Amino acid sequence: MKNILYISSINLKNPCRGTPLRIFNILKQVKKKNNLIVYVKDFDIRGDVNFFKFPNLNFFTKIFFFTKIIKNNNIDIIFTSTVANIKLPILLKILTGKKIVIDLHGLPPEELFYLKKINRIKKNILNLKIKFFLLFYDKIFVVSKKMKNYYSKVSRNLRVIYGGVNIGDFSVNNITNNRNFFVIGYMGNFRDYQGIEYLIEAVKMIRNYEILNLKLNLILSGDEKYIRNRIEKYGIKDMVILNCNIQHDKVIDIIANSDILVISRPSLKMTEYAFPSKLPDYMATGIPIITTDVGPVKELLEGENVCKIIKSIDIASGLKDAIIEMYNLDNQERKELGKRAIRFVEENLSWDIMGNKINNYLEK
Repeated sequence: MKNILYISSINLKNPCRGTPLRIFNILKQVKKKNNLIVYVKDFDIRGDVNFFKFPNLNFFTKIFFFTKIIKNNNIDIIFTSTVANIKLPILLKILTGKKIVIDLHGLPPEELFYLKKINRIKKNILNLKIKFFLLFYDKIFVVSKKMKNYYSKVSRNLRVIYGGVNIGDFSVNNITNNRNFFVIGYMGNFRDYQGIEYLIEAVKMIRNYEILNLKLNLILSGDEKYIRNRIEKYGIKDMVILNCNIQHDKVIDIIANSDILVISRPSLKMTEYAFPSKLPDYMATGIPIITTDVGPVKELLEGENVCKIIKSIDIASGLKDAIIEMYNLDNQERKELGKRAIRFVEENLSWDIMGNKINNYLEK
């Protein structure tokens, strides 16, 4: 058992998706086998994790503050997440001699470059800075084998921790079989790298050929007015069941009303290295899944026969064919596909399994 201090400027109040939810679940797992103190921007009081507010202090006062916490609590490991918090643990390591650990979820320079917030020169400089800072870290968690290879010259102490799921949170009792409408479920947002436009294009192609009656069951985060305007622009309002900014514990009741679930991310540098956090959630429902072969999907699922994997070339056309194929499966085939997916996440992607890997590595 270790004494671990977790520090991050992230907000963990009502974590419902992506990075905050991953961090929250990792902390719950770390707490099972260690003494854990957590300083974050904001939080809800849940379980027996010792949450405290990240101090609003100037940089040097902050260093003094955490140095005192480390000494008073006999801390063994300083833990953080994301490159946004990469510097502080390094300085604390220099001052206290304690081991430091970081959990990385993606390649921020690539994302900023893709979003045109920085140019190529700044992207390369930021990449070099991150790699330099990682030289100081004793252990590094990453979300894919590709990301591990990306940083392999920086450190040999890299471990892959995929995104996980709390199995009971996403269990669906009855798979829908509504032959009046074939309902396609999707969770995410309208950012380009999520690929929802490909799904919309595929649905419009199917509708134009009048092959089958479709509904899109969308759970989207972001500005609701913007989302509704985008749906209006695409001319699919009559096909959409829209749910905006839903609390995490309400999601399962909505997504359960779907015949299939879709992940339509395109192949970009940032998506190839990151982990689609909704993948294990989808799989735990037992609802059949169509996903592009982007990032960890190939390294995790290729050959497992737990979902329909399509190429990330001409995604809309691939989705169209895959949706029709899924529609034509009989009820038993769809149930068997879902059962294999549930079994796979139970054996490989539950947070309990991820937690054991994390704690075993921290113990070494």
